[in-house]
Amino acid sequence: MKRTFRADLASGMEAVAFAMSICAQVVKIGNQRVKFKFPFWAFSVPAGSRHGAEWIDAAGFKKGSDRVLYFIQKPGGLAYFQGIKRQIISEGRALEKSAQKLRPQFSSLSDIQLISAYKKFMKQYSWAYGLGILTFLYESILSDRLMISLLKRDPRAIRHLPVLMQSPYVSFMILSEEALARIRLVRNSAKRESLIKKYSHDFFYIRTNYWQAPEADRKFILERIQEPALKKEVNHNNFRRIKLQPWESAVINLLKISEAIHDKRKQINIIGSYIMFRFLDEAVKRRRLKLNLAKRAFWQEYPDLLLRPEKILSRLKTRSAFSVGYSKGSVFYLDYIAITDRPKKNNPDQIIGTPASGGIYRGTVCKVMAKPDFKRFKEGNILVAAMTRPDFLPIMKKAGAIVTDEGGLTCHAAIISRELGLPCIIGTKIATKALQNGDFVEVNANHGVVKILKNNNYVQ
Repeated sequence: MKRTFRADLASGMEAVAFAMSICAQVVKIGNQRVKFKFPFWAFSVPAGSRHGAEWIDAAGFKKGSDRVLYFIQKPGGLAYFQGIKRQIISEGRALEKSAQKLRPQFSSLSDIQLISAYKKFMKQYSWAYGLGILTFLYESILSDRLMISLLKRDPRAIRHLPVLMQSPYVSFMILSEEALARIRLVRNSAKRESLIKKYSHDFFYIRTNYWQAPEADRKFILERIQEPALKKEVNHNNFRRIKLQPWESAVINLLKISEAIHDKRKQINIIGSYIMFRFLDEAVKRRRLKLNLAKRAFWQEYPDLLLRPEKILSRLKTRSAFSVGYSKGSVFYLDYIAITDRPKKNNPDQIIGTPASGGIYRGTVCKVMAKPDFKRFKEGNILVAAMTRPDFLPIMKKAGAIVTDEGGLTCHAAIISRELGLPCIIGTKIATKALQNGDFVEVNANHGVVKILKNNNYVQ
């Protein structure tokens, strides 16, 4: 009898089974490491698609967020999250060192050594990644609750957000942009080549996602430095501080701590995925496998892929769809779509989310669901996506506004939008379903509302 689950659609992204399947184990480990537990998490990809769906128990997440909100208002509550921040920064650095050490070694390891190295790395990766997933439980919900409360008292509350969220922490994405800016400014060819080499070493993982992990090679770097620099458009001196209620202050302090946890989680994720793809490449080369077929393997099947490919290949040929996840203390890896959406009432003409960067913009929608969609994104389009990742940055710089299904005030889309001074609404849950390519819409990021327009009049 097939296992099936009902859940709530949270987001989506392009992914292959090999890179994504580890996340089920990551959730299990995360629940062992932190006070606040995931009730349910899953990811599924239908046959013939590169784009999958992420699933949660929305009611369970809300209860978890309520517990977090209560906890951070108690003595020592925020200190607990500060401890997680320090720990994940330390573990993230250690994982990066392990990855740098592994990168030149793959071809020189025997099959047994390769499997041993794989198991060791995956243990370290999933342990560090598991600590960081805590923020996914509460970020979006508490961000939305905070902005609703602020906007009730002050319709211009979004103007205060850059000051409220200001933090000394610098994201690895911003550090990457600063490194590219230094290359862009150098005219001496020898010095430029030295900086290109350093960038390739320091940010080897920057192009990675759950679908692929191309190298940050010289060609990529030269293309990136042709783009406009990432310039901070917002002058924090123009904003006054708003009087906060005690719980609002606690949430803002939590979110500022969470910015670092979220950012290190993302960096750990893409470093880990990059190394996973290099392990996969080595198995494909040694056993002369088809890469697209090998990508269908679940992460724990890697030893079979390398040592006993005949045992697993027949199974992979029939695994055209998959579901992986965590439920009631255990993980599952299934060769079919096991998740169905709980029914919801949606008004497609009134899309509401959390304002993350202020402004009002009218323009044409361009949905970006996977990397191939990048090529049709035009200057001034409104970027509509399930979520954004570091590899979205070139099109984010061209966008007039950004709208996402997922995210809180410290997600990638929110941080980059505030850096660029772009109107941004996050956590709409339905934007990629309700909006279509070519729709003309108004993004009111002062109040978190997207309105579909028709002949410059609102659709009634």
